[in-house]
Amino acid sequence: MSIAKQEKELFAQWEKVRNPFVRDGVVCEEAYQDSKLKIAFVLKEYSQETDGNYDLRENELKNPCYMWLQVARVLHGIRMLDLPPDEQQEFVREMHQSICAFNLDKTGGHSQTVAMRLALVAMKDQKFIQDQFAIYDPDLTICCGINDTFEIFQYAVGQENYPKENTSQGMPWYQKSSNKYVVGINHPAWPGWSHTYTESVICAIKEICQQNEL
Repeated sequence: MSIAKQEKELFAQWEKVRNPFVRDGVVCEEAYQDSKLKIAFVLKEYSQETDGNYDLRENELKNPCYMWLQVARVLHGIRMLDLPPDEQQEFVREMHQSICAFNLDKTGGHSQTVAMRLALVAMKDQKFIQDQFAIYDPDLTICCGINDTFEIFQYAVGQENYPKENTSQGMPWYQKSSNKYVVGINHPAWPGWSHTYTESVICAIKEICQQNEL
């Protein structure tokens, strides 16, 4: 079954318990499936209020705003790691079509995330979150929010007791299964995000990939 069909069926059930509902996931299934390294970004929640069902894939992920530009630059930088240094390109302002991103809380409308509330929602929606994560089965999962998203995601997918390490840049990560890894970074809306931090994230991913021969 295609990713798109699995998402559609899952969201149809999820929308029955979360309203309004912000859809997310894979923008271009072919680009995601063709990726040498399948990457999924996990975030907290959509910050704007919506009048009804809203699709993140058709809006921010195709035409990234400032916050999503940070994700686009990270994703682009990771994709460039497979190329020789003289073929690597500067950061682009467009999102790579292989982007896969989803929020733990699908309701949206909370400009300031309350970690306790997010944790409660994630626990209530635990089965849905696990099912969505399983659809993508990414090689690399990047949790945006070291002190909340990363930790809450672990509990939501039942991986809270997996042994964890830190990269030389201080970013936590762990192996979730054979050749599949989860890493925590700061949220792209973090005020301290800079070109230097983008480079640090890419270096951390490179370190994990090289250490584990990804």
